[in-house]
Amino acid sequence: GPLLAYAERTRQQPRDVLAQTGLPDAARTAVEQFGVDLAQIDHVAGGITLGEGEDALHVTLALVLKQPLADEGAFLAKLRAKPVAGKLGRYEAAVGKVPLLLVRAVPTVWVFAYTEADLSEIDRPHGPSGSHFRTLRPVVSDVPAGSAVWLAANDDRDWTEKPVVKLLAQSAEVKKWVPVAKGGRGGFVAVSLGEQPLLSLRVRTTDDATGDRVRTYLTERAKEAAGAKAGGEGATASFEAPFDANTGKLLQRMLTDAGK
Repeated sequence: GPLLAYAERTRQQPRDVLAQTGLPDAARTAVEQFGVDLAQIDHVAGGITLGEGEDALHVTLALVLKQPLADEGAFLAKLRAKPVAGKLGRYEAAVGKVPLLLVRAVPTVWVFAYTEADLSEIDRPHGPSGSHFRTLRPVVSDVPAGSAVWLAANDDRDWTEKPVVKLLAQSAEVKKWVPVAKGGRGGFVAVSLGEQPLLSLRVRTTDDATGDRVRTYLTERAKEAAGAKAGGEGATASFEAPFDANTGKLLQRMLTDAGK
């Protein structure tokens, strides 16, 4: 809703607005692959948990629609979905190059998951105090109200010591992010698209020295955007700026610099 309203108000295409937010191409492409018009989507929510051992990786993605699909067959064909033998209502599908399981939880909610165990979560009732958000709750509670697009992460442990991260780090594309992951513990980036669109970023680092280094970097970037400001204290650094095409590009530059 906020995305479509903002795009209409500023006479832009919704996809272009998503691109300006700094949302990765892979995420935008995944949404488009659903073959569902953006006006039909209430929201899309996804989560990744990096555990250890046999419980190393959990991936779940929920597509929530405003009304049931008019043609489920076309939707399933778009995702190259095939029924799982002996599993009524379960499908093997692909989002981009990633093979995922798919199930229709209710007529307006389709859930994608990496494993059968992840899909089983849809049968468990989760309320506002549900344990599935216990790690993220301290971060998510600080995400500005009304944010239309946001990404949050949190963990008290060194992410680079997780077996699944060590495995992924064998890839050159992932390896460049290892130093960033090692220096961070959590944070969020969010874009609100109200009457005064706003980009908000907060990072929790491993220690005060790293936090100070990140604040110095963000202070320099704040000089490049009108109305932007940087702050934080101790191990925390923050950045806030009016959102437009330029600040979206600035965020993408921050991500590029972080990868270096």
